[in-house]
Amino acid sequence: MIKMADVIKFKEPERCDYLYIDENNKVHLLMPIVGGDEIGLDNTCQTAVELRSFFYGNTHHGEARHSAEQQLADYKKQLEEDIQAINSQKGISRYAYTDLLKEKKERLKQIEKYIELIKVLKEEYDHSGEIITIKNNIIPPLPSGLNQIIQSSENAGAVRLCPDRPDLATSFKNPLFRLNRHYENSDHKLTEGLGVRLGSTLLPDSQTPTPINRKSPKEKIVETVLAKFKSEKIAEPDREEKLKELKTLLQEELVKIDSNLSVDISHDEKETNYGYLEMMMGMDEDSSIQEWIDSILTATVDSSVWDTQSSSPFYDGAKEIKHKEDADKMSIRVQYLLAEINFYCKTNKLSEANFGEFFDKEPHATEIAKKVKEGLVNGDDIEPIIYNYINSKHAELGLKSPLTTKQQQEIADKFAQHYNTIKASPHFDEFFIADPDKKGNIFTHQGRLSCHFLDFFARQTNAKHLLGELEGHVEALQEGTTNRLNHKNEIVAEGYEKIEKFKQEVVRLLAENKPKELLDYLTATSPTGVPNYSLLSLETQNYISYNRNWPAIERELQKSENIQPNIKQDLLRLLSRDNVQHDNLSAITWSKYSSKPLLEVELSKIAEGLNATADIYEEKRKQQWYKGSRNDAREDQCAELKKVAKEINTLLDNPSLSKGEVLNTLLKSIETLDKIDDEISSEFNLFQSTLRKEVRLFREQLKDICQLDNYAFKSTKLGEIISLEMEEQFQKIKDPTVQQIVRDLPSHCHNDEAIEFFKTLNPEEAAKVASYLSLEYREINKSTDKKTLLEQDIPNLFKEVNMQLLSKLKEDSVLAEGVYEKLAQLADKIPPEHFTRNNIRKWSANPEKLEESKLSNLLKSSDGSITEMARKYRETVKDMTGRSEEPPRETVKSNIT
Repeated sequence: MIKMADVIKFKEPERCDYLYIDENNKVHLLMPIVGGDEIGLDNTCQTAVELRSFFYGNTHHGEARHSAEQQLADYKKQLEEDIQAINSQKGISRYAYTDLLKEKKERLKQIEKYIELIKVLKEEYDHSGEIITIKNNIIPPLPSGLNQIIQSSENAGAVRLCPDRPDLATSFKNPLFRLNRHYENSDHKLTEGLGVRLGSTLLPDSQTPTPINRKSPKEKIVETVLAKFKSEKIAEPDREEKLKELKTLLQEELVKIDSNLSVDISHDEKETNYGYLEMMMGMDEDSSIQEWIDSILTATVDSSVWDTQSSSPFYDGAKEIKHKEDADKMSIRVQYLLAEINFYCKTNKLSEANFGEFFDKEPHATEIAKKVKEGLVNGDDIEPIIYNYINSKHAELGLKSPLTTKQQQEIADKFAQHYNTIKASPHFDEFFIADPDKKGNIFTHQGRLSCHFLDFFARQTNAKHLLGELEGHVEALQEGTTNRLNHKNEIVAEGYEKIEKFKQEVVRLLAENKPKELLDYLTATSPTGVPNYSLLSLETQNYISYNRNWPAIERELQKSENIQPNIKQDLLRLLSRDNVQHDNLSAITWSKYSSKPLLEVELSKIAEGLNATADIYEEKRKQQWYKGSRNDAREDQCAELKKVAKEINTLLDNPSLSKGEVLNTLLKSIETLDKIDDEISSEFNLFQSTLRKEVRLFREQLKDICQLDNYAFKSTKLGEIISLEMEEQFQKIKDPTVQQIVRDLPSHCHNDEAIEFFKTLNPEEAAKVASYLSLEYREINKSTDKKTLLEQDIPNLFKEVNMQLLSKLKEDSVLAEGVYEKLAQLADKIPPEHFTRNNIRKWSANPEKLEESKLSNLLKSSDGSITEMARKYRETVKDMTGRSEEPPRETVKSNIT
């Protein structure tokens, strides 16, 4: 199959498990502690799930997870393939993707070091078995290095609660908040402590349930204002002052919900004075104060405000605490709120105390249990009750001052957020919490709470092993702008986006016909001094080379005095149609035999193999005293192998290696191996030739290096093989007129899919498509819609190009208005190579013939010429194949009827 060479499809992913790459291209390996964003979702017996996956791979919730080592190995392979693909583009440009290549090589080096360190940790520093235990034990203890990280953390920590039925499989050592627990230090249940006291207070016995009387936010506002407002009526003599006082009290409560709410202006933007409320809401002096409150709130506060008020975790719709499980659930909420308060105080450096120890003691355990119960019975918010108690004892809890209203609200928000995350947890024994908005050694990354692997590695190995190029990575990550790490590695994504943006900008400047601006853009350099044209691919080369404005671009390039000679030479080689044709012809010919892109073939390996073939043979011959009658011939054959190898190595020193040179070298290597094999095969030898054996062995290796799907080359001469392969392609088209049209098209129109498309066209359609392709680069493939191309794309482009000339002639007063109008009607039907000044002048003499029905005769009378593109293509083929005769052909113009 003949196909066009693809542009590079980079394989390095923008997202990879455990990997974060910062803006300075430093690769960071994040080792997970538990799953979760701010609070761990895995606890007790599930705590080590993420660690096990990281070190050994795992299956979790039916999902197979690869280990970090395997992830890194896969990533390394993808990077290596990208680097090889970029190196192959040196045949397009010595600068090909230079910046991107540098970044990828830097990342590859770091990835390789991480792979090495994981192996070293497992094989050389796991003397106590802490790592292998993660794999073998169902509930393994956390490694000592990880415990050290957690203990020293300034933005994370563990909390341990006291449920009625505890799970003893806890993992975190010395949690920052911890309560006494049943069975932890003995075989007996506790008889005192916060957990016990909460349970016994909330449900003294099964016959005495605790009622829960929760009020809505609106009901609470009404109740509060009614308690504060002393007047019984809004009536004369001072009804306006009373109404103002009532509205002030309402406003004070509303701003606690939303500072943007106001009772002074109604929904219809009217002032809510007495007259408005009387007329619009039906209020009068006999209305009760509650009716006035309801009317004001109805007139000024949208009902959605009440709907969006988040409810406290303490109120979930339950009307009473009737069973032991209900009491335990409410007890856990109180304990967890205290844990969140403790975490907040610790991470904000307000207190180092363990609040659990304080609340386990009397009278505090009993007092807080009673106050919570009273609050539930009265329908009060529980959070303020607990804050008030803490503030009254703040010094005993290590706080220098009481918690402010702002601090209380911040804690309440996190408490609600985190509790709603864990409320369905099967166990409420311990949790790992992190605040990624604070700097520290714990990070949120890809749905996990993680530490830097290098931080763990250094602690686990007592810093005995050098980190090499990864030295300083831990500090760099901790000094970053945030501990909420992006799941996608932006620097990788930006590298690919830069290529796409480059292509889009090239296409835009081509469409706007701005040769100078295009060249300025191509030659502009990155901060590292690499020109933008390093991002050229085969696709963008073709866009420029086959654009109808290429002649103007080429002229601008040749006359420019601002472009350095070496860069000018680079661009002319990269973009001229001759050179692009050479490269395309070589690439699509090679694709007939191999699935490997031509520039990805590793010529250095072929040179090494040719030399090795000769060297191995010569080494074996040295050990034999009798060299045989063929010794001179063998020396010549070995010299020939080495000569081709030397030519390849010389070629590799060329920074602008072309596809044609690569193909020619491959063919010469194959020809040399086949020639030596044939020569030895024709000899009469009593014993099998050692050289023949080595030649055949390397020929098999060469097939593998080149990924040759077909070794049956029609020729080993570059010109001959291109001519033969192209001829085979053209013969697939049975209509001789269409075949000749396709022969004159550029080489990117000669792949299998394009040939199949042209086989469906008649001569008139093929001529239109050929004319279209002489104006604009376009890949013709199986996705090309014939109807859309012929009925929309081609007419639109013809009209666009033809109307430019027509409008210029009109401006110059060359055309009569009537002739202009008639030609404008035909502009989308006449191929631009016919729509010339000479033809328009000739047609203008007989304006009555300017009708669509007479278009065929009109075009036959025109001075149409072979397109520049077709001429250039034939010259290229002649140059590469050595063919000098002009093939019989019919011009494009004679085929339009």
